[in-house]
Amino acid sequence: MDDFHKALLSTFARVSEYMTILVNRIVNMFSSRLHPIPPFVNNDDFPVWEARVRGALQKRGLLEYIDPGVEEPGEKDSREWDVWEFESGEVFEFLEQSLGNGVYRRMTGLGWDPMERDPRRCWEMVFKAIADAPQVGGRGEVRERGGSDEMKEECLTEP
Repeated sequence: MDDFHKALLSTFARVSEYMTILVNRIVNMFSSRLHPIPPFVNNDDFPVWEARVRGALQKRGLLEYIDPGVEEPGEKDSREWDVWEFESGEVFEFLEQSLGNGVYRRMTGLGWDPMERDPRRCWEMVFKAIADAPQVGGRGEVRERGGSDEMKEECLTEP
């Protein structure tokens, strides 16, 4: 086979690979989107919220985006980077939409920048927000867990 035909076959193989990626993305957009879960609004909700998040991500094979394991691929013009960008974006969006306003405000107050769009960082900031939040007892009394006085006044409840 001459060089022209080899180059032509190589080009067709690359086009075929990119078409497969495109088709998979379209299919994923319509069939495997992460379904919303009830929002996390206070510390009492956390164990249930965490179980739902982990279950949804595990079902889709995306749990590694919040647990250590998936790092951004180095080469941005690669299939791996395209997959990483799409999947990490999906996980971030899923997490962000599952946070109540009070939790979201507490996270940003602790230095989280939602424009980073990093699902692992978002996950870690949820835990920081919980650790910094006041605990409300059974009769409504507040048991402090640290943080600034201003932060202690704001509970992890919706306004």
